[in-house]
This record gives sequence, C-alpha cells and structure tokens, in this order.
Amino acid sequence: MATPTLVRSVVSAAVVGAVAAGIAGYAVFAAWFTSKQTPAALSAMLRPFDVVAKPEGVGPFPTAVLFPGCGGDWAQQRGWAWFLAAHGYAAVAVDSLSPRRIDGAGALRTVCKGRRLWGRERAGDVAVSLADVRAMPFGDPHRIVLMGWSQGAWSIMDLLALDAAGRRPTNLTATPLGGLDGIAGLVFFYPYCGFGSLAAGVGWRFDAPVLLLLAGRDTVAALPPTLELARLLQ
Repeated sequence: MATPTLVRSVVSAAVVGAVAAGIAGYAVFAAWFTSKQTPAALSAMLRPFDVVAKPEGVGPFPTAVLFPGCGGDWAQQRGWAWFLAAHGYAAVAVDSLSPRRIDGAGALRTVCKGRRLWGRERAGDVAVSLADVRAMPFGDPHRIVLMGWSQGAWSIMDLLALDAAGRRPTNLTATPLGGLDGIAGLVFFYPYCGFGSLAAGVGWRFDAPVLLLLAGRDTVAALPPTLELARLLQ
C-alpha cells in the first residue's frame, strides 16, 4: 500500500501534468506562439512555392486558388491544377508547408495533429494569396474561386469568419489590401469543422456561392458539424 506522501506526490504530478497540458493546448488555441508577419513578408515566403497552371493565351482567366489538406498531397493538387487549366481556369496551388520547412512526415506529426498551423493562422496564407492572385497578369481579379481540402477548407472558412468579426488571421500584422474582393465562389472538399474551427456553428456573412463535397464516413472531418454549417449558410 502506498504511503500518504507517495500518494500525494503521484496526485500532484498528475495535476501538474494536466495543468501543463491544458496551458499548452490553450497556447495553441490562442496562437500565443504564432509568428506574425507583414502581408508583404508572408507573400515573399509563399510565392516561390506556388504551382501555377493556366490555359493557353493571355487571359484574363477565371482563377482557382487551391489549398490542400494538412499533409499537402501535391500529386492531387497538381492534378487538379492541370484539370482546371484544361477547362479554361488558371490555377494557383498554394503550399503552406514547404515555406515553413515542414515535410510530409512533419506535417503528419504536427499540422495534422493540430499542434501547429491552425485554420486561423493559415487563413493569413489565404488572405495574402488572394491579394497576390488579384494582381497576377493572367488572372481575372473579379472571378476568383477559393478551393480547399479538409484543413485547407478550414483555413479559408476561418478567414471568412474572421473577416465577419472584424479580425485578421493570427499570423498577420495587417490585413492585405482588398480584403475578400474578387471571390466569386467557394469549393470545399470534406471541410474540417471540428474543435478550433471559427466558422463551425457560426458561418460567415460573405456572399458567394458555396459548393460542399462531403464524405459520409470521414473520421476526421466529421459530417454532422459540416451539415450544420451548410444549414447556417442556406
């Protein structure tokens, strides 16, 4: 039988561990350790890693801006970019991982586990990329479609929710010029609407058509909160 002192020590260690875990979790939730950048600095970090596909000709073309899920999945993104180009759209696939020196294994350990790059932070990548795409010579600045897969969709939706609340993404020191101008449509593949999502249960006010493509047996981007979001947006 453990002595009272030993029992107290075990209980104290458990309490300290629980408190530490709670603080660490809140730190991620509140973006305490998120590095903030100017829109220009974030743009300079992201743009060298873009995958760009466009139809033949000079344009301007309607443009899709692609944001993959937490693991990147660049074979899929390149496939979508070239598919869109073959159907008259320019496409810009945005890599949020490589500029931060996150490889595939690192993404699975951290981003996909919710330990870094939450939607409210990656929303800054969306905002800056939207502003940059509006200025690209081949694109039509009034016909931009944002497309997101899982965590990428989470990030786009968080940008919309932040904008509705008059807030900016947690990794930006300022809102890019033009805000949400130019968004003509939104396409979300199995969007994540779970814990940490700012849009879940609230939605947004920005008026643009939304296409949701859902997976009924998805164990990560669960169906019920996404259906509730769809109801709010109707």
